[in-house]
Amino acid sequence: MSAKLLQIKDLFNLEQIGRYFGGGFSFSPDGKTLAYVVQRAKATTKNHKQDFLWGNDRADIWLADLATFKPVNLTKGAEEDVG
Repeated sequence: MSAKLLQIKDLFNLEQIGRYFGGGFSFSPDGKTLAYVVQRAKATTKNHKQDFLWGNDRADIWLADLATFKPVNLTKGAEEDVG
């Protein structure tokens, strides 16, 4: 395995779990489904000046069935560059 050094451009390709507005995830009342927020990488957007949304301007809501662990993107914001 060869090591790769972290470069500045790599920082614009990081994704993360949402952190604001009640947290980045929540279980359904029956405990069978997990809803979570994924903030897409900064490199995926054209608009970088919406500071008041704390990265959620490029975030999507995902659902995962905990029996199958299959994730489903509900909002698909990358298609229209929205969160």
